Amino acid sequence: MCTLSPEEMEAYRRMMDALPTENDEPVDNLFSEKQQRLLADVLYSSWSHPRFGKRFLAAANVGVFFEGRPTVLVPDLLLSLDVEPYPDVWAKEGRSYFNWVYGKPPDVIVEVVSNTEGEALGRKAQLLYQLPLLQDCKNPTSDSLPEASAAL
Repeated sequence: MCTLSPEEMEAYRRMMDALPTENDEPVDNLFSEKQQRLLADVLYSSWSHPRFGKRFLAAANVGVFFEGRPTVLVPDLLLSLDVEPYPDVWAKEGRSYFNWVYGKPPDVIVEVVSNTEGEALGRKAQLLYQLPLLQDCKNPTSDSLPEASAAL
C-alpha cells in the first residue's frame, strides 16, 4: 500500500465515506439467497486452487467498485484469486470489494439468471460487459445472451 500525505488521506477518507456499501435492500428471495450462499460456501469448504491454495476471496451479493466507474456492481458471486479478505470487516475498505484495495478486479463474476424479474439480463449485463475482464465477450442484446456467457 502506498503512503499518502495527511491531505491525501483526508480526501481518501471522504471519498470512501461517500461510497454506498450497504443499502438495506433485501436479496431477491430465499431461493436466490441460498444459491448465492452455496456458491461461496462450496469454494471455502472443498476447493483449493492449485497455485494459490486457500488464498482467495469468494463473496456472495457483495458490492464491487471499480476505479473510474461510478456504478457499483453486486454480482451473485465474486471470486478473486491470490488475495486475502481485508483484515477489518468493519472498516469501509472491508465491507465491499474495492478494486483499488485488492489491487485487481475479481477473477470471476457469477450472475445466476433464474427469472426475468431482475436486471441480470439488462442493466447488470451491460455493466458486466463493460468491465476490462470481459472485453473479448460479445455485448448482450435484449433478445439473446452472448455465446461467451455459458463459459463465464
